[in-house]
Amino acid sequence: LYFPTKILTSVGSNVSFHCIYKNKTQSVASKKIVWWLNLAEEIPESQYTLVNDRVSKVTLFNLKA
Repeated sequence: LYFPTKILTSVGSNVSFHCIYKNKTQSVASKKIVWWLNLAEEIPESQYTLVNDRVSKVTLFNLKA
């Protein structure tokens, strides 16, 4: 589950997304979540924040068009 599920922003903005990941019926520990951009580019861990043991947050900086 990602939230927000959609976001509208402008070029140059920073945005953050939160994730709760479940593997079938079990939640996955947030420290095991790896974030990817468009399934092609791994986002550096320096942009992750562990909110708690089940929620991870990633921030994307200075978005481009």
